Amino acid sequence: GRGYDGTMGTGRYSFRLFNESGKINLNRMGTRSGAILNNLLVNLGVAKEKADVIVDSILDWIDTDDLKRLNGTESEYYQSLPNPYKAKNGRLDTLEELLLIKEMSPDILFGTKEQKGLIHFVTIYSTTVRVNVNAAPKEVLMALPGMAEDIVNRIIELRESMEFRTIQD
Repeated sequence: GRGYDGTMGTGRYSFRLFNESGKINLNRMGTRSGAILNNLLVNLGVAKEKADVIVDSILDWIDTDDLKRLNGTESEYYQSLPNPYKAKNGRLDTLEELLLIKEMSPDILFGTKEQKGLIHFVTIYSTTVRVNVNAAPKEVLMALPGMAEDIVNRIIELRESMEFRTIQD
C-alpha cells in the first residue's frame, strides 16, 4: 500500500500496489481464519453477536452443503426475504457479493467517514489461507490471535528492513 509518485513528461502520476496475500482470503476461509475475520469485524466496531452471524453466514455461503452453522444461515433464510434468493454454496466471485450475506451492510463492507470498511482487509484473489505478515495491514495483524499492539507495531517497523520468512522470525 506504499504510495509512489513521479513525473512523466509534463504530467504526474501516483499509484499504490497492494499485496492480496496480506488480506484474509474469504474463499479459502475455514474455522481458524473465520476466527481472524471475527476479530477483525469486532475491531472495526461490529458488535460481537453480529460478527458471529456474519462469519458463520459467509462460511455457510461458500460451503457446498445446506447445513447451517450455529450463527449462520442457508437458503431457507434468504428465500424468506422480500426479494428471495438462494445461498450460493460456492466461492465468492466479487467482494460486493458479501452484501447478500445475512447482517452484512454497506457501512460494514465499504466503511464510513469514521471507520475503514471490511473490503480493505479481505480478498478473494490470494492463493493461500494464511495471512502474509510482510504485506498485512495493521488491522489484519491486530486480528491475528495472540497479537498485541506493541507486537504488531514492532512487526510493521521490522518488515521495512527485513522479510519475515518463518514464525520464529
